[in-house]
Amino acid sequence: MMQSNRRSLFLVALILLEVPLLTVCAGPTGPVATVPATPSFNRYMLQDTQGRIVTNETWLGSYVLVSFGYMNCSDVCPTTLWDFKVALDVLEDEAPRIRPVFIGLDPNRDDPDVLKEYTSHFHPDIVSLTGTPGQIRAAADSFRLNLGFEVEGKEVAMPPTDGSDYHIRYAGRIYLLGPDGNLLRAFRAGTSGMELADTIAEAMETEADASLTYAGPVSRNRAH
Repeated sequence: MMQSNRRSLFLVALILLEVPLLTVCAGPTGPVATVPATPSFNRYMLQDTQGRIVTNETWLGSYVLVSFGYMNCSDVCPTTLWDFKVALDVLEDEAPRIRPVFIGLDPNRDDPDVLKEYTSHFHPDIVSLTGTPGQIRAAADSFRLNLGFEVEGKEVAMPPTDGSDYHIRYAGRIYLLGPDGNLLRAFRAGTSGMELADTIAEAMETEADASLTYAGPVSRNRAH
């Protein structure tokens, strides 16, 4: 029965892709917001849906798009995953250098297999990450994500493990990490896939220009 309900929610989420974004799980929509990178920013250790350890150093050399969410999120999460798909489609030739990552916030209710099925429906290259509630909390904190859980009207730091019902509150964000693993940009929920693609393309052009500049002038031997 539980699995049937989850699949029903999954189908509802897909239907919502055809509807413009109206609300956010928590937090405002709006233009791109920048977040200063610090030594402790975007550090995490989680697991993919195959149980393999994934850290912030796993995809060094790639441009990594990171978002947080959960399957019961009816608007922001499916819209963000759709925007990931759009960005990957637009940058098809550069897609091997782009790693879209969806970090699940609800491991108590979103098991890895269901999470993988959910994200792969949008695009097969989207990587789903999960972990213990403590690992996910640590990852959220390192990304400065405002995350909370509500139980019977009270805000708590961690989801209950006794089967009590709870709601997840968080400010939807999309993070773009550069090839060195540092934060390049943080976007508000609702940023379009085209805008994500444009930002990544600009970053790639800047990287290419920097590599040419680093090569320096060509030395010439003087004739005697």
